Amino acid sequence: MRYPFLLLVTFFVCALVRPADARPYALSDSSTVETGDVEGTTYVGITRPKGAEPLGTSYWNTSGKEQFGDAQWIARTGIIMYLFVVKDATLNRVCGMTVNLYRSVTGSRYLLKTFDVGDIAYDQYYLYGGLNVSSLPGPTPAVGDTVLLEWEATFSDWANLCIRTITSRYYNRVTIGQPLPSLANWYRTDTHYHTRFTDNLFEFGGYVPMVCRSAEMVGLDVVCITDHSTDIRTTSDAFGWNQLIAEADSLSGISLVLLIPGEELTLDTNESNETVDDRIHLLAIGLTRPLLAPELCCTENWSTQLWTLRQGLDSVAVQNAVALAAHPSSTFSVGDFGGELAYWSTTNFDIASTYGQFIGSEFYNERSTVLNRSIPNENLVYGYDWTANPSWEDPWNEGLGDFFALVRRNLGPVRPFALAGGSDAHGDFSRKYSNRYGVFSPFVNDDAIGKVHTLVYSPSGRNRDGVLAGIRNRQMVMTDGPTFTVWVDTNGDGTVEGTVGAQYAFGANAKVRLEGGSLAGEHGVFTEARFYLVTPTAVETTTVALSGTALNTTLSASQYEKPGTWSALIINVRTAKGYQATTSPIYVAPQGTTDIGQSSVRLQFTGPRPNPSVGQATFTISVPSSTRGTVDVFDLSGRQVTHHDLGVLMPGTTTFTWDTRGLRLPTGVYHARFATDDASITRKVVLVR
Repeated sequence: MRYPFLLLVTFFVCALVRPADARPYALSDSSTVETGDVEGTTYVGITRPKGAEPLGTSYWNTSGKEQFGDAQWIARTGIIMYLFVVKDATLNRVCGMTVNLYRSVTGSRYLLKTFDVGDIAYDQYYLYGGLNVSSLPGPTPAVGDTVLLEWEATFSDWANLCIRTITSRYYNRVTIGQPLPSLANWYRTDTHYHTRFTDNLFEFGGYVPMVCRSAEMVGLDVVCITDHSTDIRTTSDAFGWNQLIAEADSLSGISLVLLIPGEELTLDTNESNETVDDRIHLLAIGLTRPLLAPELCCTENWSTQLWTLRQGLDSVAVQNAVALAAHPSSTFSVGDFGGELAYWSTTNFDIASTYGQFIGSEFYNERSTVLNRSIPNENLVYGYDWTANPSWEDPWNEGLGDFFALVRRNLGPVRPFALAGGSDAHGDFSRKYSNRYGVFSPFVNDDAIGKVHTLVYSPSGRNRDGVLAGIRNRQMVMTDGPTFTVWVDTNGDGTVEGTVGAQYAFGANAKVRLEGGSLAGEHGVFTEARFYLVTPTAVETTTVALSGTALNTTLSASQYEKPGTWSALIINVRTAKGYQATTSPIYVAPQGTTDIGQSSVRLQFTGPRPNPSVGQATFTISVPSSTRGTVDVFDLSGRQVTHHDLGVLMPGTTTFTWDTRGLRLPTGVYHARFATDDASITRKVVLVR
């Protein structure tokens, strides 16, 4: 009889998990969030409401990452952001946890903080705060030095009846950095980041206010929140979305970091969508509401209900958001847990290229490292040291080659694309070692927040509309640190006509001006600029030597015109320590062209409002040059109602009639999207019966 009694007592003790000073509140109709204070440090405990769980609830446990200590990979503001995370304690409760945070120096260990956390029974628990670099015990770190943080967590768990004591250790290396060089109206943007609304078997993200603080400390201005479509909303009640929008809106008003909501869509590579196939990912940035999946359902990754690429882009188009191919040059398999995450194929890109909302490719999103196991991994003790990976540039160059191929196939007529980079971090602020896919498959990732990011041009300042306009206009430069951009002077008179991402007719005296800066200690001095000229048949490369940490260099550009064809000029700068920045293309009109008028992106699409009650609507379509055209109509849930292939449209004005008499559509508001080879316009349609 002793053991049943012990079990009852243990259950009662572990059930008392709410600290006395907890302040519960509910955001929207989603999770319950409790906040409080533990030894001067903020804690947040989050419990999901019943009925709003992802469909794969039995897979919430994130293998090998149920708890860990973390800190941002670089400190540029003099503050080190630290956090300790406990996952899924509602499924496996944590009892009597104490967390110590140390600074480790060769031969010494200094206690920084002790947290008497107690019992935890939340789905997501975050303990976070900041350390002043100048106040750290031990030797005062200088710029370029590394601070080694060591976490020691002691606890018992429900699986062991809260009796067996477990001690786990986690390590973070934080480099002491400097503020990054800046350019007026260019904003450092992580275009691919996951918050706590990403939560599945393999991955999860960070608490949104915590993300803002860490992003600021690594030097970012903007974070695009791109949680998995298979996590953030699974049914028509928009699980997670209302709370995400509320947090992003409130924090964007008070934080130094701007948040832009979006999603990372998991899509089926098979356009027929009849069988379980490989997956690709698509970033949708600038959403104001969720993208509802087929039949108002988006299930786990192995479902046959996944959208096709066309369906995903159709739904993005309804909201006039922008879309990017996510990590198109990388692939991995998770076996029985979702099939293959595949490369973006030529077919995928060709389909996406017919949508104006598709603006380009995130061709790289992590700066790789290798692991030197200097401390054994036993009894949940994760120890590691790090060495640089000399071959990290290989996947960078592979991705750039794939982007060249995309640009080359779309030069006649020109269909412009942007080149972007985001961290794809899942709540990670530093390098991580974990047993991501099981205890026998140790995994190392370096996709820390802001490690790779994008400079976006926004003359109107750091605001959502301005940054989204910069992304939509393809005014983007990918970098892993150095600041860099290019200004275009088409006739050499000293007047700048624009920057990257646009189309120009170069005169005989055309020039480009390289502008930027690097940090001598962190990045090294600039060493060279590589000019990649992409034509329909080849990629030509020329190299110009650079020097110093500041760029203000003007170079001749008339040689980048080609007779009879458009060309794309992509410029890459490199530093002595292996850092890079790469521009989106500058599109150069065929030699001898004097006026291009940006004709390839001017469209007109108008129609009657309200529609006649006879069930027909006639739209006026105007295009400046011959192009293929389509018209798609969607209801307010994002479901495609009809698709019409208009074939090749000749320059000028034509009409298209949408006949709804045989469709049995209810009265209401619809969206009609007119798309050509290189642009699209969406208009509201009111159907009256």
